[in-house]
Amino acid sequence: MKTIIGVLLIVSGAALGVYMGIWWAFIGGIVAIIEHTREAGPVDAYVIAVNLAKIFLATPIGTVCGIIPFAIGMASLDD
Repeated sequence: MKTIIGVLLIVSGAALGVYMGIWWAFIGGIVAIIEHTREAGPVDAYVIAVNLAKIFLATPIGTVCGIIPFAIGMASLDD
């Protein structure tokens, strides 16, 4: 049972890292900036800054979100 949970954690860690790093942070940040600048009203600097930070930090975000479940899964396989 520990082996199955460990493998599931490893696979989910890889999937979560890819999702958070690529889709949520990188692509989501770009799309949010484009959508916000297309609005007819004034541009909010806070929204632009937060989404730029998401874009620049996409790799560390994906790495941290992927490493935590991956490490737990690997530790459960060692037993």
